[in-house]
Amino acid sequence: MASLAPDAEPVARRDLGTATSSRGQAVDPVFVRQKRKQVARACDECRACRIKCDSGRPCANCSRKSRVCSNGTRERPSALAIAEKKINDLESNIRQLRQELEHERAKTAQRKPLTPSSSSTSQESSGAAEDSCLAPKRAFNYGVSLRPPRSSNDSWFGPSCLYYFITRLAQPLGLMSQPSTSLEGLLTMPSAADTSKLVGEKGPHDGPEDTAQLVESMTLGGWNSMQEQYFIDRYWEGYHTAYMPIIDEAEFKAHHQSLWSASGGARKPSALVDIVVAVCMQLGDPTSNASNGEMNLTRTDGAMAGRRYYRRCQALLTYEMESPSLATLQCRLLSALYVCAGSFHNMMDACVALAVRTAYVLKLHLDPPESMSPKEKEKRRRLWWATYLLETKIATKLGRPFSIDDGHAMPQLPRDDMEAAALSGSLFAPIGPNETWLSFNRHHIALYKDVRQAHIAFFNTCATVSESQSIWDNAGTLEVCARTLIPHRKRLREWRDSVPSALRQKRRDGGVALSTDGTAILLEPFAPLWLQRQRLLLELAYHHLSINMLRPLVSFSSRPQIGGHAEALANDCASHAIAFTRIVHQVLTTEETLTGWHETFHWQWNATITLVGCLLAKHNWPSPDLPREARHAVDLAAVVCEEFAKTFAVARRAAKTIRELCIKIDALALQPDKVPRLESEAAAMEKTTNAAIAVPTSGEVVFDVGTSVTGACFNCHENPIIHNGPAPEQDLFDIVLSVDFWNDMDVWWPDSTMEM
Repeated sequence: MASLAPDAEPVARRDLGTATSSRGQAVDPVFVRQKRKQVARACDECRACRIKCDSGRPCANCSRKSRVCSNGTRERPSALAIAEKKINDLESNIRQLRQELEHERAKTAQRKPLTPSSSSTSQESSGAAEDSCLAPKRAFNYGVSLRPPRSSNDSWFGPSCLYYFITRLAQPLGLMSQPSTSLEGLLTMPSAADTSKLVGEKGPHDGPEDTAQLVESMTLGGWNSMQEQYFIDRYWEGYHTAYMPIIDEAEFKAHHQSLWSASGGARKPSALVDIVVAVCMQLGDPTSNASNGEMNLTRTDGAMAGRRYYRRCQALLTYEMESPSLATLQCRLLSALYVCAGSFHNMMDACVALAVRTAYVLKLHLDPPESMSPKEKEKRRRLWWATYLLETKIATKLGRPFSIDDGHAMPQLPRDDMEAAALSGSLFAPIGPNETWLSFNRHHIALYKDVRQAHIAFFNTCATVSESQSIWDNAGTLEVCARTLIPHRKRLREWRDSVPSALRQKRRDGGVALSTDGTAILLEPFAPLWLQRQRLLLELAYHHLSINMLRPLVSFSSRPQIGGHAEALANDCASHAIAFTRIVHQVLTTEETLTGWHETFHWQWNATITLVGCLLAKHNWPSPDLPREARHAVDLAAVVCEEFAKTFAVARRAAKTIRELCIKIDALALQPDKVPRLESEAAAMEKTTNAAIAVPTSGEVVFDVGTSVTGACFNCHENPIIHNGPAPEQDLFDIVLSVDFWNDMDVWWPDSTMEM
């Protein structure tokens, strides 16, 4: 091959490309890759498509695809030139933005010159200040600061709180005046040493005493295992089934029994057992006052019963601060329920905050791993969602920010199927084909989740649209805020439709459950008490949360747009309050299902004040029947409070306050330019009820608590309301604000005689 002549090479290659068959027939030639002819410049279309082009014009590609074949008719910049141009443009934009930022900073510095003291602080945190000035923050300044009569400090409550609504309501009622100091001299303010006795500690002059000595000194003498068991047995059909199932019943009973058997004559201390006994004693005995219908206020008040157990529980919890357990969280949650019944708002808020932090420490905010047993996983999920529910309830009630971040992923909702009920430790019969006693808890949590999202969306909108004036000063602004609630109202209806029939409270005369149609409820005679309470509380919670969600749309300073969302939702708020009051009145006067249930009383007080506000609001009623029904519901609320007064004292004061408010409403009803004309229901109520609930004159009401209002800005009506009568207006304003406040610190002191 090396001696092959150059002119022979093409012949050899041609021979390789020719072949014949054995029969002498020609066959297809073998393909031999030829060297591609180089094209000086491809056509424009082939260059754009990045395909090979030939020297023909038009080229083969353009001819096959019927395209216009051109070469050199348009000049295309190279990729490098395009990249360089983009880089130059971006650098120019960056320089321009920097110049604008420096210009804005200079303008801000000229408007607010730094003082020598503040300049050093700003220089130390210049990086954070630069970032914060670029991100505008929402500012929502609504709220009210109140000072209870036995406190030397103010407490702030947000716009969703009932207290803020009361301060807005004070002006149409003619109660707003300068803070009264007439009662301050008659009230004994506790000193710092006395305040330290709140949890049973010694004062600074009583000598040292550590937590261990405190626990040993707090004897709960006189109680035996049978008496404690009486109250503990009530827990399982009370808070356990109708609030939050956070305790394994079988494990708790074994633990309680071991404390007595190992100690001999007295039970060993246990924080969990103490708080369970305390909350059960707080519910009282539904049959103890049935004979005379009265309560001996000198000996017991249901809201404060069991306080010694509560104090010892808090002392024992100090040992677990650094190393909490699931039992620690259970104690925190039940402690919050205990102080909530006594209206100790700040203590309740602090208990919930400790519960939230404890839940984070225990890693309950993450879904349990698959390696964990199904029983333990469900227990941890129920504990987390109980914390979430209670934190939602307290934050919306007080109008304060949430502690749990809704933006983070959370564990899945606890199961409520037959398997989960079997693993719960409690033996309750199924209530439906796919429902168990845990189904109430699941739907209860889902309800509060929807209301929480509505709360956040509404007040975020209020903070955005309101600048120098309040949302109630302008009908257009109020309408914008009302539209925010429309999708959340739809979600509530979807939740209502998802509630199974086994948990729906039946109605008479074909009425619809979870509605405001006004029909009476029908209690199933052979249903267990815990199931009856679940149905009632789920219905009442739906109405109560609807009231709180819609109440901010009740306006006293501007009339909402006719036919708008704000007006319609405000009327819906009144309908829910009427439905709530009728249900509670029927149950308390005929059954004992809600007897001693403190939370229902607070909900009733909330609904009553809302009804008073709806009667005095500036909006159009859809029909003349609705204001008459609202006025009648206020009279029913006084009867409800009288029933609750059999178990705790503050309800009796609430009943007197409601009657005094009825006098004000009837007086204002005679002024057609203020509120719609209403027909008083007092005469009808006197005919159908006993003399104990007759509306007294203003001089018969005795007020023993005063409250100072500070730090609030209100919008006055154009024409002030003048009330002609002897009613003590400022005292009435004080008592309205103080019904849901703690009323006596003495009941917490060790030497108090108010113990069950």
